[in-house]
Amino acid sequence: MIDTIKIRLPLKNGPYKNDDEFYPTPLREVRYFSPQPHIATILNPGKKLANNTKYTPTYIGEKILTNNGFGVGYYLGVEVSLPKLMFGNNVEELSPGEDSLNSIVLVLQKAIYRDVGLKYTEEEILSSGVAKLHIGKNFRFDDPGAPTVIVNAIRKSRADRVCDNNETKYENNGYSFRFHTNKRETIYYDKKSDLLQSLKSPKRAIDNTTTDEIRDEDSPISELLSDRFSGILRLEVRLNDRRYIRKAFPSISDDLSFKNVFLNANIMQCLLSEWRKTTENISMIQLGRSDVLSIFEAVATDRLSNNYSLRDSLSIAAAAHIINATSLDYLRRLIEKYYGKRDWSRLKKKLINPESNRSSYFKKVEKELQEYNPIRL
Repeated sequence: MIDTIKIRLPLKNGPYKNDDEFYPTPLREVRYFSPQPHIATILNPGKKLANNTKYTPTYIGEKILTNNGFGVGYYLGVEVSLPKLMFGNNVEELSPGEDSLNSIVLVLQKAIYRDVGLKYTEEEILSSGVAKLHIGKNFRFDDPGAPTVIVNAIRKSRADRVCDNNETKYENNGYSFRFHTNKRETIYYDKKSDLLQSLKSPKRAIDNTTTDEIRDEDSPISELLSDRFSGILRLEVRLNDRRYIRKAFPSISDDLSFKNVFLNANIMQCLLSEWRKTTENISMIQLGRSDVLSIFEAVATDRLSNNYSLRDSLSIAAAAHIINATSLDYLRRLIEKYYGKRDWSRLKKKLINPESNRSSYFKKVEKELQEYNPIRL
């Protein structure tokens, strides 16, 4: 659903709380005379005031020329990850509908008053204009390697050729892949790996904003990170311009109010379209074939139920690959010739011919994009 959104509210007269914490100028100075067509000053209380321990919205005081330069508007921009505002993390997902929207507005009103000292009515927030929109979906797997499998498959399919004039980036030891223009960006990444990266170096993480209680060993998000048997893939589409928002959601027409976007933008359909566009060059036959990599992935996924060590998994993958290329009898004769019957008997007890899980991962993503069920920790 919606993750990060930037709304613009009319900038009311002060006094402003934390005014001098805005950078590069105090918020009050946005209203001073300047020949510049656009002025912006920013406050991120999470970094400035909460020492990166609690998530807060980012506030942007803006002066924007209107009516072809004959008018001027003064705004308080509020850029906020709605799941982090409500849950402290963006692994959990929002429910659609008016009840969810009303809860968000109440929390947002309190945050703006707490951080900036300005009071906005519910109607003012609902009618505020949306200037930026990041949407996304998380997919949970019982296999920690599933996100890497999907990211690698997308990379190998040359997803950069699907969308014209896009730059691509494959980064962070292979756990993320993105293609983007200046105003639009699509990212696939391993969410758990990114959360762990943010603990080491927030600037290098895809999501570099604060996640509440991530260092608290008893918190749900910390328990998720310590679960060695689960993986989370995240698909995120970032629309950083009003024109791209309109293009992605033609059904909302020119009404880019917060209320209309939240209630009427078909987020899941947009994500599904993006997914299909990205993966249309990936063959299900290719995903399901028994090459040595897919065999090893399948054995590693099932390692606990069969009590396989790393050495066992590598041996089985290599043996299955040789069998597929020649025959079981050929492998047996080769091992007995060079290593003896005892070693063959030992290996034969462990041999399986696993089916690849790769295609099922892709089918799961497709299904969950069609049947939205918000994740809760």
